[in-house]
Amino acid sequence: MTYVFDGGAARKFVLARFAAPLFRIVSSDVSHLAVERVETALDAPRTCELRFEFGQTRWAIRAYRMFRPCDRKAYRRDRDVLRYLDGWFGAPRYLLGLDAIGLLITRKPLGQSVTTALATADPLAIAEQLGDWLARFDAVAPRQQVADSWGDHLMAFPGGFDQRTLAEAWCSLKAIPVRSVSLGGTAARIDNLVLTRCGSVAAQRFDACDAKPRGWDVIEALMALISRTDADPRQLSEAILRGFSTAGAPSRLVEELTELSEIVLRARARAVAEGRV
Repeated sequence: MTYVFDGGAARKFVLARFAAPLFRIVSSDVSHLAVERVETALDAPRTCELRFEFGQTRWAIRAYRMFRPCDRKAYRRDRDVLRYLDGWFGAPRYLLGLDAIGLLITRKPLGQSVTTALATADPLAIAEQLGDWLARFDAVAPRQQVADSWGDHLMAFPGGFDQRTLAEAWCSLKAIPVRSVSLGGTAARIDNLVLTRCGSVAAQRFDACDAKPRGWDVIEALMALISRTDADPRQLSEAILRGFSTAGAPSRLVEELTELSEIVLRARARAVAEGRV
């Protein structure tokens, strides 16, 4: 087996030193299987991932930098969410974590990245599948009750909105309640999502997860899709909310996110018209 590595010297050493032994520890079946494909990826400034394909299964070793507190926090967050989901609905199955050196081994479903699929597939169909995934994730994500509104939260949302439009809609935003915060941040990066072979969308890593207003990922995913396709933004909004609703999201939450998306689309349209996006 030949390994090719990307990333910093420390991560190269960690992967080269531990890759083969760890696979033997995790599964005695791996040793006699032919490796069909080996990939490396520098997925983010803090990680490097080595992926192996055996038949219909993809195994991955992800090495985290562990020098800074934020790196260690990201590793623990990714590890804990993977453990919690335990392979649920297309998420990678957690196999092993070595906390001292920041190494995670997972078994991933094979599939096509959403980024790649958007180039050829119907973006509205993908938006609806994404809404379905987000509703299912929302149903199992841990949450905490709060008494808040979307006003302050939306003002802190990553760029792309016209602030005057948000200010004009301030009373409406304050009237849309945030009743709970839950695990969010899975859809911020479309390239973190895959279309699995069973026809569902699933996130592949969770180091960016944090406590967010319930429904945050729906708005974030909508903005990501709008920036990557030429589809009509309103149709994308309707599709993702339709998938979110059909998969069992509470009707009251869907109604609130529908109202919120209307404001968001106006704020983005104005920013685009004035050349600020």
